[in-house]
Amino acid sequence: MKTEKTAKDFIIEGLLMLMAKKPYGDITITEIAERAGVNRVTFYRIFNTKDEVVEAHLTRCDELYNQTKPQSSEQNGLYQVFKYFEGNRKTIELLYKSGAEQLLLRHILNGWHYTETTDNLAAYIQSAWAHFIVGWAKEWYRRGMKETPEELLELAKNLNLQG
Repeated sequence: MKTEKTAKDFIIEGLLMLMAKKPYGDITITEIAERAGVNRVTFYRIFNTKDEVVEAHLTRCDELYNQTKPQSSEQNGLYQVFKYFEGNRKTIELLYKSGAEQLLLRHILNGWHYTETTDNLAAYIQSAWAHFIVGWAKEWYRRGMKETPEELLELAKNLNLQG
């Protein structure tokens, strides 16, 4: 079954293409709309900000990963994160290359339902793990993402950080 691309798809693709060429902070809505082949009004009917475009893309990545990930009780949460990053390598590389890793951090926290009203202990734990994951991914990216998720998990086990 073949589906046609929507304006939302073109906007997401347009932003990702721009992120490959320039820093995220330098990308304008006008540039995204032009690259997507839509006007600014169409952009704003679908998204309020370019951050929302990235969030929509990361949510799609999550959905696709969740549909395809193996359901094994042997694989812990940290391993699943490494597998997710491996499967979404291009997106992870774009976020770091364009200086937008804070959006990955926000996405992870949102996935854990983190809010300003989260109780102190949960907030500190969620924040620490999210920063660990984003920092680990950044170093993995900087080193060329050569290690497999299994190798990364072994490194984490040596630090006693397994999930």
